[in-house]
Amino acid sequence: MLQGTTLGNNVHLPDVLKTFGGQTSGTAHYYSGYGENTSRYWKEFCSAMNAFPMGQDGRTRLILVALDFFDQLEALYSALYPIHNAKMVLTATMLNPEAGDHPVPGDVEEIKAAVAAAKKCREEFPYFDERYQERGRSFAKSDAAWLATLIELPEAQLLSQVEWLGRVLGNRGMPRITLERQLELLYDELSVAVPAKIDQYKGLQEAAESLKGERLRHIPEPDFNGLAKEFHIATDGELRGRLKGSGLLIVSAVCDREAGIADAVRSLVPWITDAERFSPQWIAAVFKTLEQARESVKGKG
Repeated sequence: MLQGTTLGNNVHLPDVLKTFGGQTSGTAHYYSGYGENTSRYWKEFCSAMNAFPMGQDGRTRLILVALDFFDQLEALYSALYPIHNAKMVLTATMLNPEAGDHPVPGDVEEIKAAVAAAKKCREEFPYFDERYQERGRSFAKSDAAWLATLIELPEAQLLSQVEWLGRVLGNRGMPRITLERQLELLYDELSVAVPAKIDQYKGLQEAAESLKGERLRHIPEPDFNGLAKEFHIATDGELRGRLKGSGLLIVSAVCDREAGIADAVRSLVPWITDAERFSPQWIAAVFKTLEQARESVKGKG
């Protein structure tokens, strides 16, 4: 039963080392299996198992015993090496091994709130999961946790950091309306999780208002919402909800481009007009909305 874990451990070892770094202090040795001999030993083990005479009932019983064994093993590890949450050092890599060494809140409740806010934001804009998949989900969590740490900064620095992240995301196919909503959702989740710090969290709300204000300077709110609604109707409720919020993304990208984010539209359009992914009707609606949004910007000027 344990033999099979040697293969899985080879997959997990890089993430363990990225997440805990020097904290492993050699304790990740088990994840190395048999080193370069792991694959050979596994093949030999499989040959022996396949040659062992066993009927269907025997195989079923063996599987049940294996499942029970691992359940008991987890309980044994917890008893031998209990984790004391109060002593844990939280890092961004625990949420996302690719996130790098940036700060996250030290309060577990704030971490949970950030993860919940990231999940809600992705649910409002399914485009994230459709395009960026699991990697996007991981970065959504680590970015939200990082945003939660900004409450410790003076207002000007907080806004500067949000502006920086908005430009990074906007140039990579994630219009800034998503960051705006992330900040609003983060404020809501944190305020419920740790109400004693609600006044500190207001900086996140103010940052969201700042992004919203800049967005609506380029396309007034009635026009912005009207264009998004027209796209929603033209695309069967944005594919019956599967890609809801896409109209908001398209119009927001035009606003971001006007705000100086050079690749805001270019980084979004190729994916959202991919003929292998979308129907001609959808693609036509995308280009029509883009053109109308640009006309709205010109009309305001």
